[in-house]
Amino acid sequence: MSTMKSIADRCINLFTEPTNELKDVRNDLSWSWAFWSQIIFGLVLVIAWSQRVDWLALTENAMLSRGGGFGGEGFSAEGLERAVDFQEKWGMTFGIMGVLIGTPVATFLSAAVYWGIGRASFITPESPSYQHALVVASYSGFVLTPKTFLATLFCFIQPVGGLSPERLSPTTLSFWMDPENSKLKTLFLYIDPFSIFSLCIVYWGSIHVMGTSKKGAVMATLIPVLLIALRVYFAR
Repeated sequence: MSTMKSIADRCINLFTEPTNELKDVRNDLSWSWAFWSQIIFGLVLVIAWSQRVDWLALTENAMLSRGGGFGGEGFSAEGLERAVDFQEKWGMTFGIMGVLIGTPVATFLSAAVYWGIGRASFITPESPSYQHALVVASYSGFVLTPKTFLATLFCFIQPVGGLSPERLSPTTLSFWMDPENSKLKTLFLYIDPFSIFSLCIVYWGSIHVMGTSKKGAVMATLIPVLLIALRVYFAR
């Protein structure tokens, strides 16, 4: 079996037989393909989105969501123009840097937290290694790539306007509903089947890859839930 075929099999099995795939990967700890796939999909989305977005509408939405206004109520027309010019010049660069830096940071920090929980609650003869935790973090991130792919696709089949990349996938509730309440708007970003599946991967991965108890697996799953809750709580 070729390496490419092995990766394809792992990808398919992760979506069709997730628990079996997680049990199998415990033996060879194959995680780098899932990690790099996230980065590649993320870069493609950022580049596609930056070519289609209306920077003026995006900047206005960002300013208004932070409680600013126009015409002397927070942001002047001149200030808005400077902000739009900055976004047009540097928006894609910052987006690319966000993927190249943000994805590794999120993956390795999440793995560190899962590893700590795993070492405190494992029920297998041997304690989990950090690589076991990297499998859980990378796989739970990889199952979000279909959402990223759909967002990229929708960059080309419908107007992007001032929407951010995370609001472009039709699988999210935020794609269909745009409430005025900022907290609801943020929450709707995560009401999505792939986001829910990602939480399931954390739970199953904690059990089958890291060998933690069910209580430990629940604790690990609550970590991304807590991060989502904090983002919703502080949304403005």
